[in-house]
Amino acid sequence: MPWIGESFVRRHGFEWPLGRAQIGAWVAIAYFMLFHFGCLSFNVGWRLQPFSFCTVGSLFVVHTLLLLVCTGTDPSDSSVGYEVERPLSMDRSTRAHVIMNHQCHFCRVKVNDRSKHCRACNKCIDHFDHHCVWMNNCVGAKSYKMFFLCISAGGVASILEGILCLYTIIQVFANPHKLAATPGPASVVFAPRAFGYNITRGGLAAYLAISLLLTIVASYFLMQLVVLHIKLVYRGQSTYDFIVEQRRKSNGGR
Repeated sequence: MPWIGESFVRRHGFEWPLGRAQIGAWVAIAYFMLFHFGCLSFNVGWRLQPFSFCTVGSLFVVHTLLLLVCTGTDPSDSSVGYEVERPLSMDRSTRAHVIMNHQCHFCRVKVNDRSKHCRACNKCIDHFDHHCVWMNNCVGAKSYKMFFLCISAGGVASILEGILCLYTIIQVFANPHKLAATPGPASVVFAPRAFGYNITRGGLAAYLAISLLLTIVASYFLMQLVVLHIKLVYRGQSTYDFIVEQRRKSNGGR
């Protein structure tokens, strides 16, 4: 993270220090990618393998790539300069808001109507939507569309992954021959594999059950975000506008 005088300014989400939620998100992505390409796709049966590898796998890859791009994007207002030394504090008795008459107290520049100053990044964000702790970066005009596609791809991938997990768990005990890697009669033996090693059916079922629970959690939060942002786009609101509106309602309209 670059330091300007005695204050920091974050250019993008990959600058140190990384956030705990951000690290957790990448650990989760690594888990799902390894599980999908190293275990699940090899055990869904030859009929579903192309769908699992190509369709669901592609969605996971798109989600990961978009997350990388969003995290590495600098969403700042075009007027923001990183060479400007920023003040460390603001006297609320003389200045009610950080941005007044389009002039930011901390960035020392004039900004756009929809720009807001992010305290976590210490800079003004063009069409500020929200600061995403999972990316350790802000979402604004430069990254909002990619962010929406990112959570949409992740949400759909998680739902499909959960369905494949549930299907495979059922077939492990009910019709294991349907999970064979090659087509053949019902007498074909299903040999579960994970990361290139043979495993027991019980071990595979346990691994699938754990991953199914994780996909349910992931799909719930991701699709909740997707639905929220669809509503916000329809209303012409940003996440920031929505939060401010909810605060006013909880304070009796003040």
